[in-house]
Amino acid sequence: MKAAEGTIPTYDVGSMPFPGDFKIYLEGLSRFREGRKTVESDFFERSTVKVFLDKLKAGLTIPNYPQFRDMNEMFLEAFEGLVKVGETYVMESPRVKSGFAAIPEVQVLRKHGRELAELSGRDKVRLKVCITGPYTLINFFYEKDAEALLTLGRLLAEIVRENLFKDKFIEVSLLSVDEPLVGCLSEPGLNYGEPGREALIKALGAVCWEASSRGVETALHLHETGNDLFWEIENLDVVEGHVDDHIYRSEAAKRKAERAGKRFKVSIAVTDFDALLTEALKGKLKPGESAEQALGEIWSAIRRGNVNPEGFLEPVEVLEGRLKASLRFLGGLVAYAGPECGLKGFPTYFTALECLRRVVEASRRVKV
Repeated sequence: MKAAEGTIPTYDVGSMPFPGDFKIYLEGLSRFREGRKTVESDFFERSTVKVFLDKLKAGLTIPNYPQFRDMNEMFLEAFEGLVKVGETYVMESPRVKSGFAAIPEVQVLRKHGRELAELSGRDKVRLKVCITGPYTLINFFYEKDAEALLTLGRLLAEIVRENLFKDKFIEVSLLSVDEPLVGCLSEPGLNYGEPGREALIKALGAVCWEASSRGVETALHLHETGNDLFWEIENLDVVEGHVDDHIYRSEAAKRKAERAGKRFKVSIAVTDFDALLTEALKGKLKPGESAEQALGEIWSAIRRGNVNPEGFLEPVEVLEGRLKASLRFLGGLVAYAGPECGLKGFPTYFTALECLRRVVEASRRVKV
């Protein structure tokens, strides 16, 4: 299924609450990676397929593989030639471990491509693959210099290369590099003219080239867009920030995007569930009650099953309004729409699915 004619296509960032026993899932992932057929590996496969199918049925144009694992650890564990000192890694002769370049979740979806296409009613399933970027990962290393950034870029490019494919029933259509720390940390090394900035631009460009050279579109997921080094990244197609980021209403950003040949994924749904609860509590606190107390009570009620968390999600009309506003300002520079971040912090799996469904519905209501 493509995006409805005349509408903006959608994708999600990736993470979801896990609807089951996560320990068995991780055990199954390890067995699957080893090529062993066990009860646990079957559980891992079935769970991955089921959640991805749910994303397809929610209507997303290009769903991300179900990302339940920690976005940092799942890539750090793929490296060897490192020494861990406390909570920090030191590079000795860093390389990708044998058998760890292929992301198991992606390989499961490839294996079940025909099944996914048939059950979702799509001629071909389009898949988004996300990886954690070099700048975010380097914060776990003792070395934080330009050479280390380039090394991580090389390792991540190798991982990307192993997870791109175009089969009859399923293909990877989009690669997203997740860099939540770029722009969020005050890092002088990323200022104009600094070696770290140039190295990060080069490292991200190398990662994106692996996808671009194979006809796969590329995106950069950011939480803050204050550091605008992304305009200089070669082979990067799409930039995304959070809801209400200034980049979606900046004349300067619009001009730079046009010059750089880049477009935007517009984030139309808030995914910080505490922020959604806080918004719902405005003007409703009891005398002497703090916002923290009220939040705690709501979370407790949700966990007990006394309150439906879907009631705190933003209405489709709000999401629709954000998309319309972005289209009025950015026009053809809007490439995609979606939630602003992952949904792992949502209280239930079905609340996360409802958020995705509302994103899709909002997109379908807006004609372009």
